[in-house]
Amino acid sequence: MPEAWARRIVAGCCWLALGALALASSAGGAAAGGAAAGGARPSAPHKPRWQTLPAPAALPEPTQSGTVTTDDVRLWYAIFGEGEPVLLLHGGLGNANHFGGLVAALAERHQVIVLDSRGHGRSTRSRHGISYLQMAKDVIALLDHLALPRVAIVGWSDGGVTGLQVAIRHPRRVTKLYLLGTNYALAGAKPSRSKTFVEYFARCKREYEALAPDARQLGPLLKELRAMWSTQPTIAVKDLVKIRARTVVALGEHDENIRRQHAVEMAELIPDATLQVLPDTSHFALWQDPEGFARSVLGLLDERPGAR
Repeated sequence: MPEAWARRIVAGCCWLALGALALASSAGGAAAGGAAAGGARPSAPHKPRWQTLPAPAALPEPTQSGTVTTDDVRLWYAIFGEGEPVLLLHGGLGNANHFGGLVAALAERHQVIVLDSRGHGRSTRSRHGISYLQMAKDVIALLDHLALPRVAIVGWSDGGVTGLQVAIRHPRRVTKLYLLGTNYALAGAKPSRSKTFVEYFARCKREYEALAPDARQLGPLLKELRAMWSTQPTIAVKDLVKIRARTVVALGEHDENIRRQHAVEMAELIPDATLQVLPDTSHFALWQDPEGFARSVLGLLDERPGAR
């Protein structure tokens, strides 16, 4: 994937993702070359928290893990703790390990379920491609497999779009909905050349190679994600207003990928939603401020009816 192509400034998550991944590969080669030359590097200046990409905490030991087969894929999941159930849905090209810190915080008083989306992490890739609607169907298949009639959903980025689709099409299955860095329409994404995205996709590539049942599927998966990100999401306003779950629309103060006004509009359109702007964070708020992010999520999960 040529670097010149990666540097094109275009709108939409897919171009940001694939461009960042290409830049990550070229940056890794340059870094290796510099190290081999033995040249001393000056110490980097201090960066604001929102420009950093800390490593996520490791997942705790699950109380249960396994797979569920649906369509032509095998989906990996794990369960932690006890209490009211909450399902965590990760972002594009990521995996459930990205929620390690949040799992530890929530599992003290909730049953926490994590899922590797189809084609991601430890789940297998489908011959039928990938879409948000299909991933929403996968969520329902998992809930049915676990005999869970209803859950709260925490979705980050792509996981948030999937959460929206579940809440719209299966309203009785969703008790609460927490969306981080999520757009409901293509216009909600903005072009970015963020170094944190470059680092993120380089990290995802390494993790995919370590976790995937067949690491050779990375190329085909990227092609399918590119197709999805260039045409989706396209959730209609008339569908957003149907959501009945208590919802928080959360956005990092400096989100590189989602337009602030888009998040404001989504919070206004969903009937029982509020907007939360997470200070000094970006699209990666869950890693940049794990304690603050966990407090924000718990604020919704532990909220009692009529408390607002």
